[in-house]
Amino acid sequence: MNLDHNDEIIKRRLAQKMKFLSNDIASLKEPTDEELRNYFKDHSEKYLTIYSYSLYQITFSPDKRENTFNDAVETLKRYPTASFEEMKDKGDKFPFSYFFDDVSANELGLQLVSKFPDALLNKEVNKWIGPIPSGFGHHLVYIT
Repeated sequence: MNLDHNDEIIKRRLAQKMKFLSNDIASLKEPTDEELRNYFKDHSEKYLTIYSYSLYQITFSPDKRENTFNDAVETLKRYPTASFEEMKDKGDKFPFSYFFDDVSANELGLQLVSKFPDALLNKEVNKWIGPIPSGFGHHLVYIT
């Protein structure tokens, strides 16, 4: 139907709209470093990355032991530098894997207990740590 064809009003409105858009774009300025830092500080939760871990763990289960915490502490004292192969028989059977490979902190929290990943933050790697409590008892963990 070409109702807008050769319509002077539509041409003026389009020209006006283009002028407004170009003025808006021209008025944009680069943010300063300080403005960027402040924005990041105010919105830092949007930029958080989820930790992931690769770790071995052995479990001390309350179904099989009277005092899981003490047993884990004693095992750690007795075998602080043992390999996983040497350590895995020191704990109890566990329904999940003994090795978690590149598992997110969220997934680890779902499988063990929500606070489990928090206990791993800033811990030394390539060393047995613990005991760390979960719904399955206490764990000794070796972060790789």
